[in-house]
Amino acid sequence: MSEQLLNMMRQWLEQLEQGQNSPHASRYWQELQSQLSQNASEGVSPLQADLLYRITRQSEHFRHFAADLLKLCDEQQSIAPEQLIDSFRQHLDQLSLDWVLSNWPLPEQLAATLALLTGQDSPLHAGLKQLNPLLQQLLGILEPQLQPSVLQQLRNNLNLLEAFERARERYLLQLGHINSEALVRLGHELAGSSISDLEQLHHLWFRCYEECYQQRLNQQDYQQAFGALCNAAMAMRQGWQQQLDLLYARCGLVTLSQYDELSRQHHELRRRVRMLERQQGSAPQGHPPHSKDSHDAN
Repeated sequence: MSEQLLNMMRQWLEQLEQGQNSPHASRYWQELQSQLSQNASEGVSPLQADLLYRITRQSEHFRHFAADLLKLCDEQQSIAPEQLIDSFRQHLDQLSLDWVLSNWPLPEQLAATLALLTGQDSPLHAGLKQLNPLLQQLLGILEPQLQPSVLQQLRNNLNLLEAFERARERYLLQLGHINSEALVRLGHELAGSSISDLEQLHHLWFRCYEECYQQRLNQQDYQQAFGALCNAAMAMRQGWQQQLDLLYARCGLVTLSQYDELSRQHHELRRRVRMLERQQGSAPQGHPPHSKDSHDAN
């Protein structure tokens, strides 16, 4: 990992430790996000960068959660257990949403369009519900100018996009059930135990969540929701890629399938060149390959 990236992480963590929403913390966080997303640092693989990005995202969410709790303590002098659990549930639901959005994202072009239409501060999952009606309206305006085949493909892609959003919401509902069940179990465990430090509380919470997750994992509703999300995501990306290939072909550009075929041919050509180079290298010094056969023929 590069020294530049490590220094950025140290600076960001130092600003968070100072508390009081330091004005520099937000700037360091944005710089860190940009650095991780570009994967430009020497020695940082894409997997490492993705892991660091997720860790810092979770740390930022937890910082907001802790700041909200401190604000409630200052205003009310104390926090009721029900209020604490409800705040923790909201924090967990936010982590679940962030995880789903990062693991099953929209295609890059659609995500950029959504950000432009809804504004950078709008949540992507809420903005997608606004995007579908806008795209349907745009399709109705363009319908007289589009060929029937193109029009049908666009309609199919919009249907795939809506199915993907429904599948994502369905899976988020399953994660929400896990969060609620784990918090209920934690409350029951706390009522009959004597927790004296944060480490014990952390181990208790980890055990409660792991048990609830394993139970939900074996249920048919969870398995169907997870499978439907994976299938909807693959179908949406495939349909969107076909739409892009059609647009690229109409503009005279290279499509993805054509690029893959060119890459395959290039790889095959490089393999043949390496094979010929090995044959040349194994030939006797000063004599071209197959020179004996040529002499015998003469």
